[in-house]
Amino acid sequence: DGSEADYVVYISVEHVSLSGLTIRNSTSDSHGAGIQIYSNDNIIHGNNIVNNSLGISLYSSSNYIFDNHIWQNKVGVYLWSADNNIISNNDISENEQEGIYLCLSTDNLMGENHIFNNALEGIYLISKSDNNIVEGNNVSNNHDGICLYYSAGNIIVDNIVWDNVQGIWLVNSSRTTISANSFFKDGFFVHNSFCNTIVNNTVDNKPIIYLEGKSDEVVDYAGQVILIDCHNITVRNLEICDVAVGIELWNTSRCLISENSIWNNKWFGIWLQLSSNNTIKDNKISNSSDGIYLCYSKCNTIRENSIDSCRCCGIDLYYDSDANVILKSEIRDCELGLWLIGSENMINQNNFVGNYIHASFDSEITGKGRHNLWVENYWGDWYGVGPKLIHGKMWVYPYLYLPWVNLILSVLRYN
Repeated sequence: DGSEADYVVYISVEHVSLSGLTIRNSTSDSHGAGIQIYSNDNIIHGNNIVNNSLGISLYSSSNYIFDNHIWQNKVGVYLWSADNNIISNNDISENEQEGIYLCLSTDNLMGENHIFNNALEGIYLISKSDNNIVEGNNVSNNHDGICLYYSAGNIIVDNIVWDNVQGIWLVNSSRTTISANSFFKDGFFVHNSFCNTIVNNTVDNKPIIYLEGKSDEVVDYAGQVILIDCHNITVRNLEICDVAVGIELWNTSRCLISENSIWNNKWFGIWLQLSSNNTIKDNKISNSSDGIYLCYSKCNTIRENSIDSCRCCGIDLYYDSDANVILKSEIRDCELGLWLIGSENMINQNNFVGNYIHASFDSEITGKGRHNLWVENYWGDWYGVGPKLIHGKMWVYPYLYLPWVNLILSVLRYN
């Protein structure tokens, strides 16, 4: 029992074997640890490590960590500039932040661990934590199962990843290999990450289709679709549910997303970033956070979709998503039907019914975002007297805005 000491066990010599102990109650300071290691070739196995700031912390060292129960710490296992460690067959659970955290740490193996119920990431690789292997782990009920942030060349293979908000999340992490993983009720998301090899993964026993740099293909059977730097892809007739993002397009153009049923997704039904001249039509999207989300995406056509019961927005057009056309769609029973943020678009002949707020906009002091064109839409809360007002905000400073309105004269009965 550390009784709030900086560390309970401190190892600075090599070839130590530590086993069969309960190690608990280090200081709550961010660098307090149950076991703190500054040396190589130690074996830590068969211990119960609980209620420390860092369960096990490794600094510039290479060691073997296996068969431990590491739980209810702030971070389970913490590596800082620590290479060539093996972390295997541990139960890592109920930690306040990450299960396993690597920073500036390379060539480590994390295998056959059971990582569950951690408040943030199950496994988090950050800041040039390159060329690590994550293999054969069972990762469940964390916020994010496995997250790579500015880390390249890692291999994630043969894991079971289930019921996290996000199964695997790549952020600015290229040259990653993700293969033969089984996802259940989560899937993965790719942000600004390229030259990846992502093959033979499934979500809820359907294939995850990841295409990078492809063109002229048809996707008609999948549990999740991710298109990176693609052109002229058709995604049709899919049933996608219970993943973080149903269909993702990044820097992708001239694609057709049509006749899909997308529901119960944790984040977005359809996500577009830096993607232009795509058509999204005849889709049914429900019970997601946002139904359709565009960011820095121009000249897309969103038409004849049915979007309902979204927890945040039915359709969300974020900064510089200009010259898009939203046409003949029905947006129903969402918290916010349509949100236009620093974007200018045409909204034509849509039905807005039963939303808590049908539409809103955020504009800049320069006027950017105020000049949307609203034509012949039906509004469920408009009773035919006077013009329809769309209430929004004009941001003057980062934390100061003025109320603003768009005035609509062209209003239709129900289409």
